[in-house]
Amino acid sequence: MAALQDIRIKHRWDAIDIVNLQIKQAKPTDKIHKPEVFDNGDTRK
Repeated sequence: MAALQDIRIKHRWDAIDIVNLQIKQAKPTDKIHKPEVFDNGDTRK
């Protein structure tokens, strides 16, 4: 069970890193970052 938790946490941090990179890339262009919204209403982060 601990291994599954470790995998879940790694995927969570990967998702956070992706969103943070997208936000960082949007800042220099003065664009507002709008996260992708999935069919269930959730975002990646």
